[in-house]
Amino acid sequence: MVNAQIRANLPVSTRNLPRDEAFSLGAIAPFGEKYGETVRVVRCGDFSMEFCGGTHLNATGEIGVFLVAGESSIASGVRRIEALTGQGAYEAIARDRETLDEICRRLSATSDSAAERVQALQDELKALRRELQRSKEENSASEVDSILAAAPAVQGVKVVAHAFPGLDSAQLRTMADVIRAKAGGPVVAALGSAEEKKVALIVAVSKDLEIKVPAGGLVQEIAKMVGGGGGGRPDMAQAGGKNPEKLPEALAAVAGMVEKRLGA
Repeated sequence: MVNAQIRANLPVSTRNLPRDEAFSLGAIAPFGEKYGETVRVVRCGDFSMEFCGGTHLNATGEIGVFLVAGESSIASGVRRIEALTGQGAYEAIARDRETLDEICRRLSATSDSAAERVQALQDELKALRRELQRSKEENSASEVDSILAAAPAVQGVKVVAHAFPGLDSAQLRTMADVIRAKAGGPVVAALGSAEEKKVALIVAVSKDLEIKVPAGGLVQEIAKMVGGGGGGRPDMAQAGGKNPEKLPEALAAVAGMVEKRLGA
């Protein structure tokens, strides 16, 4: 709309009028501004008439081109539009064109097909990430038998305290379910993962341990050691922490925590 009025090369005229007369003529005053008894009114053809003190054009065509550069919130319900005009706008368009040309070169695409090519690459990346996560889960699941065999028994309860690098909370829950299913008896699974200065923890216990070793209480105690907290159900709970370097120490302490609860 703005550029259409620029191309129309509307004549721009200014008049100093009494404020009330300017309002009666239909001049628009920017919201929240305060004006004296006399105001400067700028008119652009029949398109607009506003109170203004900073427009210095003879015709809208002198603007050349109008390009929105950004918009932001400056108050509740009030948005600010930032724009370039004239030479500044042409230079911005030229820079954008150079950027688009470079993107097209790297994508081996034309400007018309660049967006479609980017979407295809995003879809491919998502598929590869899913495949990578699936591979991590499969590799971790294949370790369960050896992990169970090496796990210590505390008063007849298998205590599996193990770190699975690269797995998120949902994947750790899956691993905990696999461990409970394969254990074939009383088991406590305390699993952790540390990535990007964060710790994910999952504790799962077999049904016969829900009263003596409730998962929620156990995960809270482990989480304290890694600078976090959590909770959940008696059979499964989760927590987070912010000290990944403490995870090995926390997992090593799980057997003692379980023994304390079993002896209570």
